Amino acid sequence: MRTPDTPVLKKLWLYIFCFQLLAFTATGQGARQYTFTHYGVSSGLASNEATASLQDEYGFVWLATNNGLQRFDGQRYLSFRHEKGDTTSIPHNFVTQLLLDKKKNLWVLTGDGKVGTFDTKRFIYHEATVKVKNIEVLTIDRELIEDEQGHLFLIFHNNEFITWNEERKEFAAIHNFINLPDGWQFVDVLQQPGTKKYWIGRREGIAVYNLETKQLSYSGHNVENEPLINKWGTVAVPNNMLFDKRGRLWFDTWLGSAVIFCYDLKKRQPVLDQYYLNSIIDGYFETRGFMEQEDSTIWVKGLNVFARYLDKENKFLSVYNGYQNEQSIDYVRVNSLYEDRDHNIWVTTNNNGLYFFNPSEQFFSNIRQINRNTNLPGKGWMMSFILTKNKTLLAGAWGDGLYRYDSNYRTLPLNIKGIDEKKGPYIWSMTLSPDSNIVWMSAQPGIWAYNQTTNTATFYDPALLKGRTLRQIASDKYGNLWIGTQSLGIYKWTAEKGRKNFDDGLKPFPAIPPGQIPKIFVAKNGYVWVTTSNTGIYAIDPATDKVVYHMGTEEPPERKIGRNQVTSVIQYDDSTIVFITNTLYFFNTKKGKIVKTISLPESTTGNISAIESDLNGYIWISMTNGIYRVNPRNEIFIHFDRLDGIANDHFIAAASFRTPMGRIIFGADNQMVIFDPLKVTINDPAPDIRITGLKLMNQPLMVDSLLKKDRIELNPESNSIVIEFSGLAYARAYITKYKLEGLDKDWIIADNTNQAVYSYLPPGNYTFLIRSEDAEGNSSKNITKLVIKVKPPFWKTWWFLGLVAFAA
Repeated sequence: MRTPDTPVLKKLWLYIFCFQLLAFTATGQGARQYTFTHYGVSSGLASNEATASLQDEYGFVWLATNNGLQRFDGQRYLSFRHEKGDTTSIPHNFVTQLLLDKKKNLWVLTGDGKVGTFDTKRFIYHEATVKVKNIEVLTIDRELIEDEQGHLFLIFHNNEFITWNEERKEFAAIHNFINLPDGWQFVDVLQQPGTKKYWIGRREGIAVYNLETKQLSYSGHNVENEPLINKWGTVAVPNNMLFDKRGRLWFDTWLGSAVIFCYDLKKRQPVLDQYYLNSIIDGYFETRGFMEQEDSTIWVKGLNVFARYLDKENKFLSVYNGYQNEQSIDYVRVNSLYEDRDHNIWVTTNNNGLYFFNPSEQFFSNIRQINRNTNLPGKGWMMSFILTKNKTLLAGAWGDGLYRYDSNYRTLPLNIKGIDEKKGPYIWSMTLSPDSNIVWMSAQPGIWAYNQTTNTATFYDPALLKGRTLRQIASDKYGNLWIGTQSLGIYKWTAEKGRKNFDDGLKPFPAIPPGQIPKIFVAKNGYVWVTTSNTGIYAIDPATDKVVYHMGTEEPPERKIGRNQVTSVIQYDDSTIVFITNTLYFFNTKKGKIVKTISLPESTTGNISAIESDLNGYIWISMTNGIYRVNPRNEIFIHFDRLDGIANDHFIAAASFRTPMGRIIFGADNQMVIFDPLKVTINDPAPDIRITGLKLMNQPLMVDSLLKKDRIELNPESNSIVIEFSGLAYARAYITKYKLEGLDKDWIIADNTNQAVYSYLPPGNYTFLIRSEDAEGNSSKNITKLVIKVKPPFWKTWWFLGLVAFAA
């Protein structure tokens, strides 16, 4: 859930889960890692064995566990368990299935064989009558299914099925309108969307009953010549049937191992014929059903099974199973998959509770280098990046060497004559010559010149640089090099003087005091911008070697900054340079002054590493605790970290690059993080906020009943109230603001507890207002209101005062 970090918008749990996203590093046999948010017993879930989930019309998520039924609003759980002697409570704590029918009734199946509805407003259970031929089937594997018309079928697997009758409030065979022979053992019943056909899975194979023609087709009796019956009519025990939006029928069965079938009824041809998952899943497994997302993505679940179907490749790709960090998923069996209205997928497991993720919002690709000496994942910092003439990416990793990647970020041989791949070098920074042929690299120590035409590299180690680490290198429009050191300040290499002998072109640049140089950047107008760790930021005209601008703590107001440690600098637009300390500064080159500042929120932690801008005008800041996106127009910050799919959110100073296509690369500790900022679609509409709980004198009240009233009246001695609320949007970026008219003068930004606490309300009339704002500062459509009246004590009432006056 993206919630406020005041005023930073932050996606808190999840995603929400931390791993590799759109591009990913495969682990195991073709497994993909996603970022999950995990809910277990420690977070309030009733049990780590969760069996089902769904979202009601208001947005609450209902959870079935082996320890009761729960309602979840993203922050708090309401738990409902069996109460001895209370017939309005659920009959058994083991809840096996949930179904929200077309009339918005919540159906609950429990482990004692009972079926009923649970009133989601009054929290009352109503048991339904179930009539079967043999009561022993009540506790076997059961499933409740609804067709397009709202008919409910209760299926007892490998046995009978019965239909719900609303008037008589019962499930019974006498209400079945699908006429089938006696003695058939059923495993599934499913209506084909848009038709009157019902597909029946039975032990002997597949059958089709056409309610319109009253005809029944099955193998050996295919009266309506169904192509699928001709093809697979004898496949035994076809189970877990699903019709997808493309008119394809999915089902699974057991043929020595779990096997998947898929048939396209429109094209009348198989899609998957006896498809086994053995190639992507190690060990024993069982498939137990499918789920289709709104975007038509197909998922399969089961015992040791969680996989996504890839339409183009016509195969399944497994979701990586195993603990790696707090955002990984670790399961023995996936019991259910459910997509909510925001396209988040809720995953219930039999051993680790509930997981939550949104595959369409996993924006970040985490690429980790492989150490060539150990063949293990590297541990060094990813520090520098450059795109070559042949569109490959060169990336320098401290401690691991120099790497080359193709357009899909797959490792290629470095293949540069003069550089030993296994011995380094450790490249801190890279820049292109004006003709884009030479890649200049600053190293630890020395300078490398990579000639792309000849594919050769030459090493220079001038004595003047004293073998120090060269943090930065930049080529100006004249082909000269500007070199930033770890502690010696700036050096300039003049190309004309150093063409024959490199050392002859090198000299110190005394106008900038010695010290650490975090970043050197060449602007569009040719000026060289240099950030320092202790004397501010400088702009140099390379034609005259004069400092044109200096921003520091001792400069005049139009160039004064709050601190002299400047971390990074970029070109924002044709006339604006942006640099950062603990504040973003916008410097207008035409006016020669700072025209705008944006302070980082006080809630941000960590050190600033690098900044880049995207084509939409957002500024992206990497820090040692994640990535922030800043909207300069409304100054809203949004935070991304491991909960959002960044496998390692500890980013490295000055390690950033924007590709010509607009992708941004940030270097982190042992990996690089790549993403397309235009695809980071987090600007969801701000949700309307719902009041989910009320506590009076710390005692919870029945909020749904109270909200139906025009106002809430409180006695003078019961005037301490806690109002709980939620947007019931589990992965959106928004902040919540509230105000109690009659007491609060301004809107208050809610903290992560999502509650407003008023310990003492004086007698009077109040209106509680609450709304949300999205990532762009736009308010929700509606403002939720709650009118509260606190009665005065009797000695302050008009009638008592009137009596006193009369008596006097």
